[in-house]
Amino acid sequence: EALSEIPGLRVLRRDPRPTPRSFYQYVFVIDPSVFGVEHDVLCATLQAEGVIAEVGYEAMHHYSLFQPRNSKLAVPNAFPERFDFSKMSFPEAERACEHEAVWLDEASFRAGPRGVDDVVAALKKIQKNSPELAQAAQARKSKNK
Repeated sequence: EALSEIPGLRVLRRDPRPTPRSFYQYVFVIDPSVFGVEHDVLCATLQAEGVIAEVGYEAMHHYSLFQPRNSKLAVPNAFPERFDFSKMSFPEAERACEHEAVWLDEASFRAGPRGVDDVVAALKKIQKNSPELAQAAQARKSKNK
């Protein structure tokens, strides 16, 4: 609930089908244009604030598991034309996996309300300082080119 109050951050709707809930990872998305940085920089900054966060998995169509030339699975090898991702477009998955998704580690929830409060405080601090963070990220990117 507290995360939904942070501009540029979107809490994902809960799927009502599963009744038990897992807090192994909690995923939300950011709007990089609001934060001024993409999820990788945000996650690194959260880590610096003591919050364990990751960018999550890459889009599944990039997995070698689904590449007929690389996979040893029967289905991709039997139907390689259905796994020719060069002819397909997955813009939502790519945007989420490459730019927006933030995965919080279960440690934040094991710490109880204090852990959740720490996550919210860190995100608010990052957002408050997002212009400086964006500038630092851009300078680092330019330096690494």
